[in-house]
Amino acid sequence: MHHIECPRCGGHQTASAEALSSPEAIDCQICGEFLATRQALSERESPSLFVQSCLRSHALLRVMTPA
Repeated sequence: MHHIECPRCGGHQTASAEALSSPEAIDCQICGEFLATRQALSERESPSLFVQSCLRSHALLRVMTPA
């Protein structure tokens, strides 16, 4: 579940995780303001390519450094 806060009215709501692959828009249930798309939420939650690259480089450096 993703917790989303509306910047317009401050309302809180949750978006279900099972429908994250659909590009469906998520609107505030109180004021109707557009908040995000389900696809954007799933991309935000996935680890970034930059972080993955840094972690792999660090692991490779540890393996290649003589003890």
